[in-house]
Amino acid sequence: MDSLEIISLLEKKIDDLLNHISNLENILSDKERIIEELKTQIENLQKERADIGDRVERILARIESVTSADKSSGDDKVELMKSED
Repeated sequence: MDSLEIISLLEKKIDDLLNHISNLENILSDKERIIEELKTQIENLQKERADIGDRVERILARIESVTSADKSSGDDKVELMKSED
C-alpha cells in the first residue's frame, strides 16, 4: 500500500468518524429537547396538582363551615327546648 492509499483510507475513516459524531450530536440534541418538554410537562402537572389541592381545601372548608353552622343551630334548638321545659 502506497502513501496515497494510506492517506485516502485515513481520510475515509476520519469522514466516517465525523459523520458518526454528527449523528450522535443530532441524537443528543433530540434527547435534550425531549427532556425539556418533559420538564415543562412536569412543571405544568405540579401546578395543576397544587391548584387542585387548593380547590379541595376550599371545598372542605366550605363543607366544614356549613356542618359547623348546622351543629351550632342544632345546639341552639336543644337549648331552646330545654329552656321551654
